[in-house]
Amino acid sequence: MENCNIALSLAEPRLQLTKSIEEEDVDPTFYRKLIGPLRYLCNTRPDLAYSVGIVSRFMEKPKSSHLIAVKKILRKSTAGYMFFNGGAPISWCSKKEPIVALSSYEDEYIAVSLSTCQVIWLKNLIEEISQDKCEAVTLKIDNVSAINLAKNPIAHGRRKHIELRFQYLREQVNNGNLAPIHCRSEEQVADLLTKAVTVQVFEKLRSEMGIETADNMN
Repeated sequence: MENCNIALSLAEPRLQLTKSIEEEDVDPTFYRKLIGPLRYLCNTRPDLAYSVGIVSRFMEKPKSSHLIAVKKILRKSTAGYMFFNGGAPISWCSKKEPIVALSSYEDEYIAVSLSTCQVIWLKNLIEEISQDKCEAVTLKIDNVSAINLAKNPIAHGRRKHIELRFQYLREQVNNGNLAPIHCRSEEQVADLLTKAVTVQVFEKLRSEMGIETADNMN
């Protein structure tokens, strides 16, 4: 990697990596040695979480395209969330959703539901430390239908398959602990944890996370 060209983003948009491909095999031990440090870096680099999570799925039988994707990270559908406090990210996650969503709004609703336990835990922790009651936590969601589903207590027939399992989100909204609001997709910082994006979008969202390049810090 010493003489490689600079890459401004971690992954190619719309790149699909699969296990069932006819390609040259890669040494699994070598592949895992590359993945290990990257997973460690995710603790302080939330912008790596999505890309590292994808390539980590192929550690058993990696192929050449998987190694290329890993090297793309070194040169430089999934649910994701990120929570900020005082303008700085304090908790984030990028992982596969546990069930198959049948529409985009269900996908968004499930992702927000998965983050609910974490945000309530964070809220309780901050209240315990500060000894003050926190206001409702703002959840920025870029899907209006998902927001309506989180606020509406009426179960609709076409939504019953996700109603019971993810009812905790609606309960916390009704209790005043969470306040879902709409944000435009281009302003959704968590998108960096769920998919590969263009260089321009990557740099914009990374900056909004508070992460700066070494050049900008000098």
